[in-house]
Amino acid sequence: MKVYLEWVVRNNRWVFGLCIVITLFLGFQIKNLTIELDPDKNLPQDHPFIITSNTVKKVFGSNFILSVGITAREGDIYQKVVIDRIINLTKELNRIPGINSANSIGLAAKKAKNIQGNESGLSVKSLIDPSLDYTQKSNQEQLRFAVSTNPIYANVLVSEDQKTTSINLEIDSNTKQFEPIVSQVEAILKKYETESIEFNLGGLPFFLSWLERYSARMGIFFPIALLIIGILHYEAFRTHQGLILPLITAIFAVVWGLGMISLTGIPLDVFNATTPILILAVAAGHAVQILKRYYEEYGILKTKGSLTDQEANKEAVINSLTKVGPVMIVACFVACLGFLSLLFFKITTIRTFGIFSALGIFSALLIEMTLIPSLRSLLSPPKATEIHKEADKRIWDYIIQRISNLVINTNRKLLYGITIAILIFGFSFSRLLVVENSADGTISKSRPAITQDLFLNQRLAGTNTLNLLIQGNEDSIKNPEILVFMKDLQSLVESSEGVGKSISIVDLVMKINQAMNANKPEYYSIPKDQELISQYLLLYSISGDPGDFDSYVNYDYSMANITVFMKTDSSITTQALVEKIQKFIAANSPKSIKVSIGGSNATSAALNEVMVEGKVINIIQIISVVILVTSLVFRSPLAGLLAVIPLIFSLSLNFGVMGLFGVPLNITTSLISALVVGVGADFSIYLLFRIREEIIKNQDHEIAIRVALKSAGKAILFVATALAGGYSILIFSFGFYTHVYLGIFIPLAIITSSLSALIVLTAIIHDFKPKFIYSQFKNS
Repeated sequence: MKVYLEWVVRNNRWVFGLCIVITLFLGFQIKNLTIELDPDKNLPQDHPFIITSNTVKKVFGSNFILSVGITAREGDIYQKVVIDRIINLTKELNRIPGINSANSIGLAAKKAKNIQGNESGLSVKSLIDPSLDYTQKSNQEQLRFAVSTNPIYANVLVSEDQKTTSINLEIDSNTKQFEPIVSQVEAILKKYETESIEFNLGGLPFFLSWLERYSARMGIFFPIALLIIGILHYEAFRTHQGLILPLITAIFAVVWGLGMISLTGIPLDVFNATTPILILAVAAGHAVQILKRYYEEYGILKTKGSLTDQEANKEAVINSLTKVGPVMIVACFVACLGFLSLLFFKITTIRTFGIFSALGIFSALLIEMTLIPSLRSLLSPPKATEIHKEADKRIWDYIIQRISNLVINTNRKLLYGITIAILIFGFSFSRLLVVENSADGTISKSRPAITQDLFLNQRLAGTNTLNLLIQGNEDSIKNPEILVFMKDLQSLVESSEGVGKSISIVDLVMKINQAMNANKPEYYSIPKDQELISQYLLLYSISGDPGDFDSYVNYDYSMANITVFMKTDSSITTQALVEKIQKFIAANSPKSIKVSIGGSNATSAALNEVMVEGKVINIIQIISVVILVTSLVFRSPLAGLLAVIPLIFSLSLNFGVMGLFGVPLNITTSLISALVVGVGADFSIYLLFRIREEIIKNQDHEIAIRVALKSAGKAILFVATALAGGYSILIFSFGFYTHVYLGIFIPLAIITSSLSALIVLTAIIHDFKPKFIYSQFKNS
C-alpha cells in the first residue's frame, strides 16, 4: 500500500489529470442516462400475475387507463353544456400521442354502443350522435334512455346519480413517461373549464405522473443536501479543506456512479432518484475518515520538526492512507457486497438501486485512492491556524468524552439492560409491520393525485383494475356453460370489498339476448344454446363495428377478459380478493378452460408476495456478507458477529418504529435495510480496526479505547451527522411519502447504527476483550 501511495504522490499531476479526464468522460455519459417508469417491469416476468398481465396487454390492450371525470355541479350530465364537452374532449384527448383511441371508452367514443331491439332485429348505434342538437329535451332524454338500458355502462361511464361521467383513455403499454401525457390532458381540460363543470383525473397513469413530478424535486434537494453536508463538515473540521475535499470526493463519486450506470444501459426509475444523496453521503463519510487521520498524521510529523511543511504534507498523505486505506477498502468491499446482494431481489427497482449504490461506493473508493491523495499532495500544507482549529475542542469532543465515560465507567447492568430493552421493543413492534403498496401510502391524501382519484372512486365503479383471463379452445367463450361460470364469477367479485363493478362479453351477450326479445327484462340472461349465441354475435358484427369486442374477447373466441373495477389500489384488499377468486375458480371452473389473474392491482399483490420473501432473504444475505468478510479480515468469526451488532440494533429499532406508527413496508422503506448495512458496517469496521491499532501500541486498554473513540469515533460522528443531515432534507418533500420516509428513517437508522457502534460495540470490546483485538496487548 505504501509503495503504491508513494508512486501516486510522486506522479500526482499525472494521476490528478487522469482522474479529471475520467470524470469528464463519465460525466458526458450521463446525458444518455434514461429514467423509465414501468410498474410491470418492476416485477419478475415469470410471476403468474405478470404473465397474465402481459397476455392481457398483448391481446386486449393496455392496463394503463387514465380516467377523465366530468361532473355537472348543477343538474346532471344530460345537458348541452356537458354533452358538448364530452364530444369535444373525446376528440381532442384521443389525438394526444401515446393514447390508443381505438380502445378508449366514453359516452362519445366509437366503441360505446346503444344496443336495442327493433322490428328488423338488432339496432347497434353510437350512444351519442354528434349530429343531434342536444339543446332539445327529446335528444337529451334519448341519450338518458340509451345509457339506462345498457347496464354495462352503469357506474363505469355514468355515476348512479347521473352527475358524473368519465372518459377512460387507454395509454400505450410501452409508455415510459406519463407526466407529459397527463400534462397535455390537463392543458386540454383547462380550455373547457366552466363554473358549472368540474374535471377530475384518476387511475394508475395519473398516479405515476405525480410520482414523476415529485421525483423531479431531487433537482432541488440534491444541492441542498450537498450544502448541508458541506456545512456539517466545515463545523467538524473548521477548515476550508475539511469542507472542500470530502465534497469533491462525494461529487466525483456521484458523477462516476451515474456515468458507469449509464454505460451499462440500465435505466433508472423514480424510486432510485434519491440514490445520489446516498452516494454523496457515503463517499463524503470515507473522505472524512481519511481527512481526520491526515490531520493527526500531519500534526505528529510537524511535532517532530525534522520535515518542511511540504515534505510533512506529502508524508502525511502517505501515512494516513497507508493506515486507513486498508480499512476503507474492507469497508467499501463490505458495503458493495451488501448492495449487490440486492440483485437477488426479484424487484427490478431494488436491483437497480443495488447496482447504482455499489457503483457509487466503488467509485468513491477509486477516487479516495487516486484523486484525493494526488490533489492533497498538490495543495499547500495546512497552516498552523488550521491545525489548531481542527484540534480545538467543540461539541463533538464533549460528546465523545461522554460516550467514553459511558463505555468505561457506566454500570454495566444498566447499559446492557437498556440495550436489551431497545432490541425487545424493536423486535416486538416490527411484528406489526404491514406490507402494503398503495397510492395513498406513497402520496399524501391531501394531494390532487389522491383527492381527484378518490373523488372518481366514490362516484364511479373505480379507477383501478383487475383482469381475469379466461383461456380455452376456439369458440369456447360462446359456450353457455363457460359464460354462466363467468357470470357467477363476476357476481362473486362484485360482492367483494373494494369492487365497484365488473364487465365482460357476458354483459353484451345478455343485452343482445334482451334486445332480440323485445327488450323484455326477463331476457337479460345468457341463452342456453351455443348456436344461438353465435348467431347473436354474428348479427351484432353486421350492425356494429369490428373492434367493439376487442376489449372483451379475441378473434376466435378462445380467450375472454373480465375487467374488474376496484375503488382502491390497496395490495392488502387486492390480495384478499385474489384469494377469494382463486378458491372460487378451484371449486367451480369448467375443466375446459384456464382462469388466471392479472391487471394493475394484481401487480401490487405480486409485489407484496415478492417483497415479503425477498426482504427476509436479503436481510440474511447482507448480514451474512458482513459476518463473512469481517471474519476473514480479522481472522476471527467473533469479529464478524461483533460487526453486525450495530446493524441488528439499527434494523430492529427502525422496523419497530415503523410497526409502532403504522408505516408500511413498501419499495421505498424496504431499501433502508440495505442502506443501513452499507453505512453501518463502515462504522463497525473503522472502529474495530482503530481500537486494535491503539491496543497494539501497548497502552492501558482504557486509554486505547478513549484514543480510538477520539479519532475514529469522532469521525464516525461527523459521518453520521452529515449523512443524517443530508437525508433529513427530504422531510420537507411535502406530500410525497417516498421522500419523507427516507428523510425520517434513514437518519434514524444512521444515528442508531453509529451510537450502537460507539457505545454498545465498544462496551462489549472493553468488557470481554476479544482475542482478535487483544492478542498483542501485553497488559491485558
